[in-house]
Amino acid sequence: MRETMLRLILAILALFGGLSSASSPSTKLPNGAIVTGREEKGAAVYQGIPFGEPPLNELRFQAPVPFAGGDDLDASKPKHICPQLKISKRINLGNEDCLYLNVYLPPGVSPSDENVPVLFWIFGGGYIAGDGWEFTMYQGQKLAKATNSIVVAANYRVNAFGFLAAEGYSTGNMGIQDQRLALNWVQTNIAAFNGDPSRVTIFGQSAGAMSVCHHYANGEASEGLFHAALMESGNCNTPEFFFEQDDAYEFGVEYSKIIGCDVASADYKDCMGKLTTAEIMVGMEALLEDIVDPSVDEFYLSTNSTFVPPLSPIMPFGPVIDGTVNGTPRMPYDGITGKKAMNVPLMIGSTSNEGSIFVPMLSEIVDGLKFPISNDDVKLAVHHILDPVIGADAVNADYNGLMEVYPIENYSDPREQLSKILRDYMFLCPSRRAARSASANGNEVFLYQFDFHPYTWPDFDALGDYHGAEIFFIWDTAGPGMELIHPFFKDERRMVEIMQYYVGNLAKVGDVNKGDMPGDVPVWPVFTTEGDQHMHLDEKPKAGVGLNKDVCDFHDKMLGF
Repeated sequence: MRETMLRLILAILALFGGLSSASSPSTKLPNGAIVTGREEKGAAVYQGIPFGEPPLNELRFQAPVPFAGGDDLDASKPKHICPQLKISKRINLGNEDCLYLNVYLPPGVSPSDENVPVLFWIFGGGYIAGDGWEFTMYQGQKLAKATNSIVVAANYRVNAFGFLAAEGYSTGNMGIQDQRLALNWVQTNIAAFNGDPSRVTIFGQSAGAMSVCHHYANGEASEGLFHAALMESGNCNTPEFFFEQDDAYEFGVEYSKIIGCDVASADYKDCMGKLTTAEIMVGMEALLEDIVDPSVDEFYLSTNSTFVPPLSPIMPFGPVIDGTVNGTPRMPYDGITGKKAMNVPLMIGSTSNEGSIFVPMLSEIVDGLKFPISNDDVKLAVHHILDPVIGADAVNADYNGLMEVYPIENYSDPREQLSKILRDYMFLCPSRRAARSASANGNEVFLYQFDFHPYTWPDFDALGDYHGAEIFFIWDTAGPGMELIHPFFKDERRMVEIMQYYVGNLAKVGDVNKGDMPGDVPVWPVFTTEGDQHMHLDEKPKAGVGLNKDVCDFHDKMLGF
């Protein structure tokens, strides 16, 4: 009886954290440091492992420096995220000491086992927000277990801290370089966690997918860092997402000016170094003009600068084409067509309603556009987006043809029409474009469109399969605090199974089809330009050909591809 009571007391203490019934997982890195994580449902979780020196003081706005510490590390909980949102002068989100990553092992995996593949996640967020944890959005335990892979999710600098360009000071690719440093960390250290450095798959969504294309297309800097790639709703060549060096410098002059520093001054570096984190952060908070200084919003929409980022204030930053191997040597698409890309398998695609969440943002981006969207607003938006790309005269010449491709009678209203134009211009057709070039280089390419609609989820009822919809099913997550509105029933669980099956196969062997097939899942045909093959991803996947072929043919001709 006494022994039974003692066991009961020990169990209660363990339940409430007084004692632990299992030791914390740990591993020894090549530099001798012992990293200690935590155990969750039989799996080892390591969070907050530093991979770069804190980018502070002299390292602010500079390329990252590898973390040099050899001391033991407590990796039992997440660390800081990078600065990304200032709601007011006193309220801001993030800390400049933010170059940390998280590692998730499948249950039962230990350093004595055979090495397992690695899935390396690059988060999205328009290059102005996001992190490798996202308030529990990117919990890697489930994905690691389902794919028998190690999942790594790293922070990188966003907003001005990651992409501000100032001539003589920074070319503006700090965030991209952070990602590459984290990939190098994987090559050096992942074997200590039982990961296989020769089987690393990089995957990302939105800005994360554009980053994937950046690394995929820059073989000079990426050789050996990964062995397969997945781009979810990304882009390799739309100018709104990549900045020419001169334009980025011009914007850097104006941005620096509004935070109190003059790029042309001899003490510019000292000036920028003395500013607080909050004083440097000017970005998404421009949308909250009733809370912060309205001049911020006025700057983005009506500055006298010769260059204003076309998607500001929503997305005023991005990779800068600085011509350097360690930065962004060229437009990523040009790297693919010029055979500078990695020779690795590529899974690439978009969702069926990519544009739906962007239409409401246009009133902040396009001066004069109002809601509800009218036919005139559609034309206004098209000119705002395409005039800097092909010129206003060309847009006027092609506009009637564009409307013939998107006849208004096919849509419920101009809002839906504009949504589809945005989807095809920004995501669907660029995905086909990249797929064609990668296939021409001899790479195996798997093109998709995500079409699943969980009918009990109200956000899907309102927006369709919107930008980012597939994330819930790759990561098997409802999203932070969204368990009640995102229940997982039979169809949702099936969609998770399918997405993790394909992603897991890509990680294991570089072929989405080679694995234990979960029920009646069809073979995903390899994309070729001639065959134009793709897969519709829903609870009943279906292979097809010619995804929006006529529409994308028109876009390619209009844009000169």
